[in-house]
Amino acid sequence: MSGGVNIRYAVSVDGIKWKKYKGNPILSAVSATPSFGNAFLEPCVLFDGKQYRMWFAAWHGATPSIGYAISINKLPL
Repeated sequence: MSGGVNIRYAVSVDGIKWKKYKGNPILSAVSATPSFGNAFLEPCVLFDGKQYRMWFAAWHGATPSIGYAISINKLPL
């Protein structure tokens, strides 16, 4: 993945044992628009009752920005 930092998905019912999503990473420098970034980190996810909203730090070289993504359902494991 040419040095990028990716966001991955996992679920846990107890916060100790985690099940990773087989399709990880869910956001990577490869999957994103090239001009958007090459490193993604510090995700924060909120479910508002209808959709999942995720804010995250995105870096394109030395330039930081805040990214935002939405999904109407969680990923299957």
